Amino acid sequence: MHRCGQFSRNENSMSNPLPYASAHDEKPLQKMRLWGAIVLLLSGVAMAIVTGCFLIGVMLSHSPNITANLTFLIKVLYVLAFLSAIASAILLCLGVRKMSRFL
Repeated sequence: MHRCGQFSRNENSMSNPLPYASAHDEKPLQKMRLWGAIVLLLSGVAMAIVTGCFLIGVMLSHSPNITANLTFLIKVLYVLAFLSAIASAILLCLGVRKMSRFL
């Protein structure tokens, strides 16, 4: 008979550890990191496409009679194209660096 607050150790309970207390498998973690690297690369490519869209907007906005509003629009499009090109370069560098761990 056991006293209150004490329990007996069952030999069978020690051979089957609790699932949350046991060591985890490394495979799912590697798959998640690989998918993260793929998402970074695809995001970098998408930002490069957005950069091209801003530059197409600049090319289409040139006309013989340029007003102050049109000049402002062209400057804004150039700034947005520059910022998205920088973001694209950063995302692509991060994605390649993360992907290089798997190759």
